[in-house]
Amino acid sequence: MMHSILITWLSIFIPLGSLFFIGLPVAALLNTKQQELSHQTLWVIAPFLGLAVIVLLLQNLVYLGIPIAKSFYSVWFVAACLWVILIKTDAIKKIVPIPGLLLFAAFIIYLVHGLGMVVVGPEYYVGHGWYDQFNYVSVSQFLMDHSLLHAHLNDLINQPSALRAFLLIASERIGQDVFQGFVASSLSVSAKTSFEPVILMLPFLTVLVIYEIAKRFFLSRNIALLVAVLAGSLPSLALIHLESFLSQALATPLLLLWPCILVDVFEKINWKTISATALLLSAVASIYAEFYFIFLFLAFCFSVVVSYQNKSIKPVVILFIIALVALCLNSGFSFHLMEQAVHAIHNRSYVRIYPWVESLDALHWLWLGEFTLTFKYGWKIVVDSFSIIFFTLAYIGFGIAAYKKRDALSISFFMAILLPIVIWLVSVNQYGYQFYKLLITMSPLFPVGIALACKFLFASRLYCREISAYLSVLLGTLTLSATLFMVLLSTNIDALTYLKRGVGYKLLQTDTREIQDTLSEVSGQDILIVWQDDFRHGDFINGWLTYFARNNRVWLTNSLVGDKNLQPYLADMKSLPKHYLLLTSPTFHVTQGTTKLWENGTYVLWRI
Repeated sequence: MMHSILITWLSIFIPLGSLFFIGLPVAALLNTKQQELSHQTLWVIAPFLGLAVIVLLLQNLVYLGIPIAKSFYSVWFVAACLWVILIKTDAIKKIVPIPGLLLFAAFIIYLVHGLGMVVVGPEYYVGHGWYDQFNYVSVSQFLMDHSLLHAHLNDLINQPSALRAFLLIASERIGQDVFQGFVASSLSVSAKTSFEPVILMLPFLTVLVIYEIAKRFFLSRNIALLVAVLAGSLPSLALIHLESFLSQALATPLLLLWPCILVDVFEKINWKTISATALLLSAVASIYAEFYFIFLFLAFCFSVVVSYQNKSIKPVVILFIIALVALCLNSGFSFHLMEQAVHAIHNRSYVRIYPWVESLDALHWLWLGEFTLTFKYGWKIVVDSFSIIFFTLAYIGFGIAAYKKRDALSISFFMAILLPIVIWLVSVNQYGYQFYKLLITMSPLFPVGIALACKFLFASRLYCREISAYLSVLLGTLTLSATLFMVLLSTNIDALTYLKRGVGYKLLQTDTREIQDTLSEVSGQDILIVWQDDFRHGDFINGWLTYFARNNRVWLTNSLVGDKNLQPYLADMKSLPKHYLLLTSPTFHVTQGTTKLWENGTYVLWRI
């Protein structure tokens, strides 16, 4: 029990700490005297620079054939060297004082979203447990254990989960898996155990980013903190991490911060600011290539506005240099960027994942999450009205800011929140998934937009300011309650089974957790897994069973592993030795000459 609690809290603090331990010296050393960002801004940018360094350093070592389990030490070594330089050059003064209240607020929001993981434990908790999680975990575990340069299909025929990962890596982004593998290696745990702590970076980083954005729009410190907490508590963020969308979770806060980063770059153009920006852009390509072109689009719009205002083409040229440097930093994956973008355009998964996209429920889920399912007709009309009002106010706030300020920052944020609307107007039927993905991504900006609308429209009216304050507290309480409700539901097997949100309930079942522990302790054995059930012919559980048994030589009678049929690649049953372990369900009949080693109500392990 104590070991499980220790792993849980280490899984929380090691990922968070690593981003700052690595990112702070990078941010401070790249902060020039001419630019001199505030210590608070450095603390906001630092975790993203830390993430970029981890991903790009280890990813390039992966492409050179070095597994993460052997190379992760290099990151900690580089970070330690940077801290020595930071202290010797007296640049450490740039990161003090520590913004304690902001970090504390972000950590509380992290715990709200991570309550399910704390209750269940990172070893077992899976959120809604979509197939994406199995793919992320399999790829990350593969990168930890295998040399990508020397791996071949023939060597993996008895390791189905690694085989599935190897087939994915050929053209998929792996930045998010590299970071997940780094966390797992640093904790000496499996990639599955590190998945939830990594994906829960989303609400923590979002609070930091939204606070920075609110301050850039000259909102007061207290209002900025309130808006940041409100944004971090939105159920829309829970929709991302509960559905196991790891890449989106890591890329979303950086996309929201992107216009602020561009302001800092174009204010003082030098090799340090260009390097930092290229580093972040390159990391985005590795983590979520689908967003890469959105980053470039916003950067292009920003540079055009700056060029027009300064009557110089220099900002556009600088953007071209940044994009070129970013591609060079990520040369191993750069050729697959367009392929990923095309895949994202043709993805129509929303019918299964977001069935409410074409109705007003799409807005309800952003603010209220699964509370939406409880409203009857009368209340639904009220909720519809308030959702439309909040949504409209957010756009009005950014619209007025862009009109009044007419600077590149305000215009960029207004264009960013307009992107989902543009996709919706083009064709919500054809691009519903893309529309809702972007809407969820931009949703943390809505509280900022509402605060700006209140500032511009009601600033001179005291009673309106008081009403706005009360509404903010009410809305914050509602969104926080909705998120807690969603997170706690994700720990309840019966509720998940009833709601049919993902397949996580199958992994949460006690029997599956027991077989996870049992298979994880077995190594170097020959195991035949005979599994099939009534959900998609057993592909989900069959895939996870192969992952739990990854330290053994595995044969399968069911070639469906996760969302892929591996029939052409798996080991032939004729190669199965005479003596082996057999994993089946209790209803499977075995012949004589077998010994039952272990069983529960769902799984039986035999020795043949």
